Amino acid sequence: MSFIRLFALIILLSIYQSVHCQTPCETITKASIQVLPDLLKKNDFEKIQKVCNTMQSSCPNSELALRLEILIQIIQKENTDNSINNYLDQQYESILITRYDDAAHKDYEKIYTNNPEKYQFLPLNSAIDSLIQVKAKALLNSHQYTLTRNETAMMYLFADYIANFYNEINAY
Repeated sequence: MSFIRLFALIILLSIYQSVHCQTPCETITKASIQVLPDLLKKNDFEKIQKVCNTMQSSCPNSELALRLEILIQIIQKENTDNSINNYLDQQYESILITRYDDAAHKDYEKIYTNNPEKYQFLPLNSAIDSLIQVKAKALLNSHQYTLTRNETAMMYLFADYIANFYNEINAY
């Protein structure tokens, strides 16, 4: 889906929001998760960053946007210190761990439907979560990347290797 289509979808969802009383965060998140999997598969980091910026403008506390930002920074071998510190300062790791735990339940759809705001309007077991997990695992196993201790910890977290995350993050 092209970037122009993304914004057309966002506009359409904004109209839908006004009719169905969705919050701007819910509207933008729903539109974003429609395009993010394809962009992530294509490694179109510039467009992913634009989507993340849009999400953060409507959802200032978007765990997903910051998770993607950290992932992109690592892949592009950029400095991740501020983003990782921000992620941990916001205690987003707790949100993500709860998300993974709740997604493992057989009735995860009902769990999500009962409180979508708790999950920042990102459905449990979404394609974007799975793609981020795959990319995190690939980074952990890649010989092309030398990750810092914090980056390694975050990739363990994103890959759903929670015990490894805590071991790495508490090793200081």
